[in-house]
Amino acid sequence: MSDYHSDKSVKYIEMTRAILQELPDFFSNYFRAIAPYTEPLTRYNYAVDLRTFITFLCKTNNLQTEDITSDIFGNIGQTDIEEYLEYLTGYEKGTNSENGLARKLSSLRSIYKYYAEHPEYPNITYNPAMLVRMPKIHKKDIIFMTTDEIVEFLNLVRDYEKSLVASKHKLAYYKKTKYRDIAMMTLMLGTGIRVSECAGLNIDDVNFRENSILVKRKGGKVQNVYFTDEVAQVLKDYLEIERKHLVKEAEDTTPLFYSMQKKRMSVKSIERVVEKYAKEVIPSKHITAHKLRASYATELYENSSDIYLTADALGHSSITTTTRYANLSQKRRQSAPDFIKHNTSSDIS
Repeated sequence: MSDYHSDKSVKYIEMTRAILQELPDFFSNYFRAIAPYTEPLTRYNYAVDLRTFITFLCKTNNLQTEDITSDIFGNIGQTDIEEYLEYLTGYEKGTNSENGLARKLSSLRSIYKYYAEHPEYPNITYNPAMLVRMPKIHKKDIIFMTTDEIVEFLNLVRDYEKSLVASKHKLAYYKKTKYRDIAMMTLMLGTGIRVSECAGLNIDDVNFRENSILVKRKGGKVQNVYFTDEVAQVLKDYLEIERKHLVKEAEDTTPLFYSMQKKRMSVKSIERVVEKYAKEVIPSKHITAHKLRASYATELYENSSDIYLTADALGHSSITTTTRYANLSQKRRQSAPDFIKHNTSSDIS
């Protein structure tokens, strides 16, 4: 397995420690307590949210960070939390969406819960964040590509030379990365793996005997993900035509996908590749790397009608998450007028 994910975890741990050095010492106890059952990325996000809250308290009360004691933290009330959420809707670092507000409130709830339940902090007696209602989340339709759009998208990746909008510079770059791009796009659309899972793949994770890749899922679970012969062929083409030339000059020969700088493709690099092609094929939709996963999930469910198979293929620990894609079934939506027409005809007759 790749060291990519463990390296990322170390990075998040280091960044969390750096943030905690900026905050009052007593907050370290909370992060130490949740470490055994949370991911490094989760703790980092909590640390970022806590720093934002402490910054708000300092600004609105003319305090310095070192002035925030457990006594002051314990005296925060419901109104303070509500003012904080209002502050987050527009401040110097930008604005927060409904999801962003909900996440920051959730972080505070978790942090206050820890201190309110520990007798060594008698000055923190309750959880003020629990008194504040969660922001209403207006669900949006998940964007995905239809079957026809997927075909058009992959055709462009395979034949970008024929694109009328491709500049000489883009074409020169494309000729050096053509087989890599085809392999990455086909693999993600053919397996539904996350962009981070794609970036973390090593050459040894590919098994052509079983047509599978070994991926590390969220939460650290390792899983075999299977692909078709078509995916296998484009991976072989990339390995035989492009990758072997990059490996000769690369310091690390283990990554599956390389950048032109002879380094492992990062998440952001893969996202840029996806958006480069997608905006030319489907300009009306904002297709990102994650939308390839949504496209795979929707296609799989529409053709199998098996929510458990779809959940397993996506690496979901609960089918609750997977039902979002089941609800996207466009074929079922498009059939709605037929049912209305049928029922209306029956009524008339």
